[in-house]
Amino acid sequence: MRRKRRALTSGMLLRKIIGLTVVLLAVTLGVGAGVVEALLQSVPQAWELPKFQPHQTTKIYASGGEWIASLYHENRTVVDLREIPKPLIEATVAIEDARFYHHVGVDLRGILRALWADLTRRSTVQGGSTLTQQLARDVYLTRKKTVMRKLQEALLALRLEREYAKEEILECT
Repeated sequence: MRRKRRALTSGMLLRKIIGLTVVLLAVTLGVGAGVVEALLQSVPQAWELPKFQPHQTTKIYASGGEWIASLYHENRTVVDLREIPKPLIEATVAIEDARFYHHVGVDLRGILRALWADLTRRSTVQGGSTLTQQLARDVYLTRKKTVMRKLQEALLALRLEREYAKEEILECT
């Protein structure tokens, strides 16, 4: 008789553990769905990827057409991707986002690598953003460092990768 009582007690305990696990899982999924919904509501809705127009050099010419001076906050000139030598594109991708052609906008491996480096050195020493995330931040968001902005950046990057070819993303960065 005693053995039967223990079996019932351990069976009841197992059911309670399973029930508690199901409730915790449901709550976690509900909170996760709420966070995703909040992110979706806070992400900009403009999905046409504009031609990125960074600050460019202002060139001053005399009335005869000769160049006099350049004024700039950032000294750059916008060119089409076709005009950039392939080795320069490859070098940029290798330095900024080595897995650019292999991820869908967010690189979990890169994020984990950067997180590990930051934790082991106890300071921010590496970034985990992909080129697509950088584009999302520069075109649609601010540079303010918050968890919400990073989540928005990741969501935007996933959407951009679904809508645009890798070359179009590169040309805008």
